[in-house]
Amino acid sequence: MSICENQLLSKLSALLQDTIRDSWNLATTQHPNEDIYAYILYTSPLLGYVVPSFNSLQALDRVARDEAEKEYLRWSPSEWEYHLENKALFDKVQEVLNELNTESYYDDEQAFERRWQVFVSSLVELDCQGLFGVGKSRSQLTLNIMCGDLRRRRRRRSRCSY
Repeated sequence: MSICENQLLSKLSALLQDTIRDSWNLATTQHPNEDIYAYILYTSPLLGYVVPSFNSLQALDRVARDEAEKEYLRWSPSEWEYHLENKALFDKVQEVLNELNTESYYDDEQAFERRWQVFVSSLVELDCQGLFGVGKSRSQLTLNIMCGDLRRRRRRRSRCSY
């Protein structure tokens, strides 16, 4: 790993944690009477971007016409009511990802793993700090990293779930 890449990954980690914190706090403030059951980082198979997505039980009930559709929509973030809400908060994170993506290590498997670990460790660190709740409230929330458009995966096994 180059010094430049290491510095960019450190910057990405700090920015991503701050941004996730802001995004979560804003989501819970904007929707205080909703039970958020999932908060995810939505990305591409090569981790070229990251945006927030979350959904609530109430939003799911508003959209689903029946139980079968509800089960389908439960884990289909691109169809969630709050998919990409507060996406602009992630603009500075995207700038760092763009810097990483312009380097020759963008499509390198080891570089991919290092970026992946930043995504995972950012969620884990905030979870350990209690950002997403504790006890029963935390047990009712799923944190995840999910990918859109897996058809463009480019020879890489899908790793978009932690």
